[in-house]
Amino acid sequence: SCVVLIPDRYSHVSRKHASIRRDLDGIWLIDLGSTNRTYVNRQVIRDKQLLRHGDRITLGSDLGSEKAPILE
Repeated sequence: SCVVLIPDRYSHVSRKHASIRRDLDGIWLIDLGSTNRTYVNRQVIRDKQLLRHGDRITLGSDLGSEKAPILE
């Protein structure tokens, strides 16, 4: 289990914005119905996305701005 803490200044990221899960097929990023979207490599995901080494995860609608937290 792991928790990623997002600073308060990212108010457009909800408490349950996305989840990362592992199964037999690999590691998945799952959007939990967020209003402000979840991205992998600048592409919005609608449900879930299989992650690969080097993928860039962005939470929120301000893609490419300081307002969007990015996990690498």
